[in-house]
Amino acid sequence: MSIVSKIKYENLKWARASKCKDLGQFLAFWQTHWFYSQIQQAVQLQCHLHNISFKTVDAKYTSQKCSYSNHMGQRIGKSFFCPDCRIHLDSDLNATRNIALSTS
Repeated sequence: MSIVSKIKYENLKWARASKCKDLGQFLAFWQTHWFYSQIQQAVQLQCHLHNISFKTVDAKYTSQKCSYSNHMGQRIGKSFFCPDCRIHLDSDLNATRNIALSTS
């Protein structure tokens, strides 16, 4: 029996809408998103094989919203600060917590 019952995955389809200005940017963009989709498909397959729920979560504002107070905070580079509860966090950790806590 598995301890894991659900995996939530950040939906980055909004990033694919960006347009690239030159060939170098286009290739970098394509490689990143191709790799991302390959990982996502592999995780989905393993979830299916092991009877684990797989859910994509809207990535919008996950790195800007405080995972403790739910208020909008300030992201500066890799740091996140919430003026409401005055917490400082790594922005990726904050976004990950928001994804884990999401109900959608």
